Amino acid sequence: MDSSTFWDLVDASREGTDGDLEAQGANLVALLDALPLADVAAFDARLGEANLALHTWGVVGAGTVLLGRMSDDVFTDLRTWVVAHGRAVHERVLADPDSLADVDADDVESVGLAEEVAYAAHRAYESRTGRDLLDDHPGQEAAEPAGPPAGESFDPGDDAELRRRYPRLAARWLPAAGPLPGRLPPGVQAAEEALAEPDGPDEDARPPVSQVLADAVARRGLTVTFASETSTDPRHRAAHLLTTQGPALLAEVETVADAGEAADVVARSRHEHTTNLGDGEQVQDVAGLGDGAFRRVGDGITLVRARRGTVVVEVQVSVYLPDPTVPAPTADEVAGLLLDRFAPTA
Repeated sequence: MDSSTFWDLVDASREGTDGDLEAQGANLVALLDALPLADVAAFDARLGEANLALHTWGVVGAGTVLLGRMSDDVFTDLRTWVVAHGRAVHERVLADPDSLADVDADDVESVGLAEEVAYAAHRAYESRTGRDLLDDHPGQEAAEPAGPPAGESFDPGDDAELRRRYPRLAARWLPAAGPLPGRLPPGVQAAEEALAEPDGPDEDARPPVSQVLADAVARRGLTVTFASETSTDPRHRAAHLLTTQGPALLAEVETVADAGEAADVVARSRHEHTTNLGDGEQVQDVAGLGDGAFRRVGDGITLVRARRGTVVVEVQVSVYLPDPTVPAPTADEVAGLLLDRFAPTA
């Protein structure tokens, strides 16, 4: 599949969606269903290439202004989110990451739904073959970068540097003065305010993910220095939290259509992590968190992915700065707390 055909499909999938990534993902599946299987796999390869082209320090900084500090998974979703906006947006952001200021991003929590586009080819392929696309095309892995971002590195946590590099984004998303995270997007701000609100009868009124993380670190005597929801959509919640003592936590809670799809999400994720291990890293089974749960450990970071029913959780705990001896909660523990909160057993 050539580049023009790939972008034509992406642009066609946006028609009639009004920016709804779930609808765009469904449109993509329908468009790919009309193509030969070889083209479905080729589309997925092109999508990975377009995603990885955005793996630059320039886009890291732009995403930090937009979303705050990002986990690797959130950064992957951001790049897919840019791809999903079509060729013109992709080319502008590649040339000038500050042009993200021109993208309709009032609802930035939708970035987390970019997986609907990322896995469209996988769903189309599996629905016709009953097999995972990557099993039939083992050399075609997901959009996982092999190294650090391209381009000149800098500290994306430096407020002054972000303002210098991204004047238009900063004017839209950061306050006139003061440290990051600055003025939060409306959906994220609502989530921050919800931290102080009591639970309501509605399921969507449950405390957000950051509250679960805050409770977990409080049990270990740690002090929260920063907590933010990066997505409050009930179908894809995400948050990150920093502590004064050093340990940092990132978490995502995704609700999918059925338990079978949840199992597939975890299985695909394990395959991707297993095939992209760094020196000294390992993937291990996790007991007590359901079938298929796994843990990736190495370089001061532990990642756990698990599921219960239709809910899939991912947790990362980083304990290498500044003191690795601080008693941080384990990723296994936090994953269990999230499952108990968002997917309680009957």
